[in-house]
Amino acid sequence: MRSGWWTGQPTWPQLLAGTSQQAFEYLRQSAERRRRNLPHASLDHPLMNLPNECADMGGSLARAAVLLGVDACSAAIDVCMPYLPGAVRDMELVLARGPRQVGTTVGFIAFLYTAHCCRPDAPSVPTDEVARWLMIVAPAKRHMNEFDAVTAAFASLATLQTQLVPTFISGGRLPKRFQPGQTFQFNRQGFVRYLATALNARAPFDAIRPAWEDFVAVFPHHIATSTLQFTDLMLAAYTVHVHFQGLPAAQVADTLHNYVAALPEILLPMRAVEDADAQ
Repeated sequence: MRSGWWTGQPTWPQLLAGTSQQAFEYLRQSAERRRRNLPHASLDHPLMNLPNECADMGGSLARAAVLLGVDACSAAIDVCMPYLPGAVRDMELVLARGPRQVGTTVGFIAFLYTAHCCRPDAPSVPTDEVARWLMIVAPAKRHMNEFDAVTAAFASLATLQTQLVPTFISGGRLPKRFQPGQTFQFNRQGFVRYLATALNARAPFDAIRPAWEDFVAVFPHHIATSTLQFTDLMLAAYTVHVHFQGLPAAQVADTLHNYVAALPEILLPMRAVEDADAQ
C-alpha cells in the first residue's frame, strides 16, 4: 500500500482539522508563484506557459475548496482570471505538440472545472471544446502516469464523454444495464465506470446517491494512500451535482465542502484499501 502526504487518521474530521491551514498556505504560495510567472508565461517555454501555470495550481485550488470552502479560493482565482482566455487559446498550440501533453491538458481541465465550481464569473469553456482536448490526448494513455489517467477518466464524466472512460481507467466496455443503489467503497475504477453507466442510462440522482455518499465517505483513505487527488473529488462532485442533481456549477464547491464538514468520524480497515488498490 502506498503512503500519501496525509499520515493522520483517514477521516474527514481529522483531515479537516489537521490540514485546512496547510491547504490555505499552499494555495497562497501557489497563487504568489502564478502572480510572478503568469505575466511572463510563453509558449516558447516548455513549462512556464499559460495552460501549464494554471494546471499547476489546480491541485491546491481543489484541496482548499474542499477543505475550506470557496471564500478561501477567491483571491487565488482572481490571480488567474485575466489570463484564462489566453490559456484556453494556447491549449490549441500545446495540443499541437502532440498527445503526450496530457499532464498539462488534464491539469488545466481540472483547474477550469474547479474554478467554475467556485465562482459564477469564472470563464466557462464549452463542454464540446474540453471534450475535444480529452479525445486528442486519449491515444497517449500508455504514456500517462496513473494520476493523470484517473483524473482524465473523472474529466470524461464531467464533460459527458462516457465513451472515453474505459480508455483512461480500463475495465473493458461499460455495462449496458445500470443497477441503481450500488456502492464501491475503495474501488475507484468501479465507481467511475458506474457513474459513466448511470450517465448513459440517464439515471436520477437518487439512483447513484448511495455510490456518491460512499465514495465521499472513504475519500480520506484515498488521500492517505495516494490513490486519488482532490481534483478527482471535485470533478466527481461536478458530475454528480450538475449532471445528476441539476445544481448550478458555482454551487458545487461549497455544497461539497459543507457536506464533508458535517461527516462524522468513520474509520475503516485499511486492508480493504489495499485490496481495492490492487484491482
